[in-house]
Amino acid sequence: MPDPTTEELEGQKKARTDAVSAIVDSPAVKRLIVAGPGTGKTYTFRRAFSKVGDSGLALTFIRALEDDLRRSLPATVQVNTFHAYAKHLFHKLNGSEPFMYPPLPKLVARDLQLAGRHETDEDIDEAFHELNDSDGLITDAVARGDYYGAVSYDDIVYRALRGLQTHPEQIETFPLIVVDEYQDFNRLETEFIALLATVNYVLVAGDDDQALYVLKHASPDFLRAMAKGDTFARFELPFCSRCTAVIVGAVNDILAEALKRGLLLDRVAKPFECYLPDKLADSHAYPRLIVARCSVDMNNARYMGRYVLEQIQQIGIADIEESRKAAHPTALVIAPRPFLESAFEVIRQAYPHAELRMSSQPEVEPLEGYRRLLVDPRSRLGWRILVHASPFADSDGVLENVIASGSELADAIPTGYRDEHIAVAQLLKKIIQKVALDAKDTARLEVAAGLPLDQIRAKVAPEDPAEPGPAPLPGPTNEPWIVCTTLVGAKGLSAPHVFIVGLMNGHLPRDPHNITDDEVCRMIVALSRTRKQCHLVFCQRYAGVAKKPSEFFQWINQEWELRDINKAYWQQH
Repeated sequence: MPDPTTEELEGQKKARTDAVSAIVDSPAVKRLIVAGPGTGKTYTFRRAFSKVGDSGLALTFIRALEDDLRRSLPATVQVNTFHAYAKHLFHKLNGSEPFMYPPLPKLVARDLQLAGRHETDEDIDEAFHELNDSDGLITDAVARGDYYGAVSYDDIVYRALRGLQTHPEQIETFPLIVVDEYQDFNRLETEFIALLATVNYVLVAGDDDQALYVLKHASPDFLRAMAKGDTFARFELPFCSRCTAVIVGAVNDILAEALKRGLLLDRVAKPFECYLPDKLADSHAYPRLIVARCSVDMNNARYMGRYVLEQIQQIGIADIEESRKAAHPTALVIAPRPFLESAFEVIRQAYPHAELRMSSQPEVEPLEGYRRLLVDPRSRLGWRILVHASPFADSDGVLENVIASGSELADAIPTGYRDEHIAVAQLLKKIIQKVALDAKDTARLEVAAGLPLDQIRAKVAPEDPAEPGPAPLPGPTNEPWIVCTTLVGAKGLSAPHVFIVGLMNGHLPRDPHNITDDEVCRMIVALSRTRKQCHLVFCQRYAGVAKKPSEFFQWINQEWELRDINKAYWQQH
């Protein structure tokens, strides 16, 4: 890459300053930023809040982004996830704190099935996400939640939305509301934001090239409609100060080929350039992508994981110190699930503090049922959890009668069943009080809870919390902070050294002849986590099955260094 001239560098500086100032100084009540990854949205938010006295509300639904906003914005700005803010509003509207129980839809779905409906918990989630109560599913689900005195993630946002629609005078006002990652919002969330915007100045940011959350019925179409409408003043942030020139080039290559193939229809066009005043030195130091072609990957020859570990062990202390000071991982390992856990197991042997982050559906666990009984021995939710986890003879028949009559579940269950579980709850109480159990009671509690004692204790009686303040970063300060996560879980993260593992057809993408928008967005997100060096790792034979490199390799026209990771490589290393 040729060095830019002084005039070119100064031109970028001025253009970026002008872009941020245009947003911050705009008198528009409703403003929209459409910008790619690493282009300074958080910095712009900070400037915008400063303009209104360092006060306001910042909303996102990704926990990692919430943490980043808390670190980056003044302490006087209220920063919340969607669910946390909805919970706050529920308390304000109802005068009581809701009990948040994420697996509630599983119990509600089963109740509704016993009452004659046929929907699953996924159907309930979709109804909330799409605000579709045409068949009364939302109404029935809310009624069951009311019976148990509990709410779930989608339920709480829905209740807050409907509460504010009924009592618009309760909509809170702020000098400014900032909303990030709008491309990952569903209809429920977008209507919630639209309601807040009726009485507030709002600044919304998003990038439809990074839309990932199709499983929660999110759609980039909401962002695209906003960008193409005339209600919001639209702005851009063209310059990426996170990624090096080769990464920015690779992202633009992916986008160009996707559009050529008829993907990302109605995409919002936006400039995406490397901000060389910040990234010139890194772009020179890391001018190429690294492509690691592993000959095999199997139980006794985990070449992909071993390669990643070897490269992590070569990261210099300067990068480790820099990443820890900035509170972002030193190494980020991104992979589809089959390869993620395998690579993590290899890495963890050398770095026990390495983190594995994989999202999972919340499960109904008996432990929470016992905890509810300790709060209230007649807890409807507590008994419903236990009946779900440990049904008794004709428990479905008993539940059908309770659902039809609205009677108390505690009165309907068999006496012996009730006494047994109350006794187990008392054993749990001893654990909470840090009273030792004998071997017999320990075994009884472990069987009932379905967990070993150390895990029970960690859940209900954790060690005394440390001093208030940010949690310490994992591992020794002179070792890299390593996070292993999925392609979706990488959202909101970044690192100087990124490893995208398992880039084979059949995995990413699933079908090289039918690549989806979602897969394009996942590839863009994975690449754009990189602050310095990105390794694209694949294998030619996985668990004895021949594999072909990802079709996405054919889309990238940047310079790369090919490394053959085979038996000879390991003999040399």
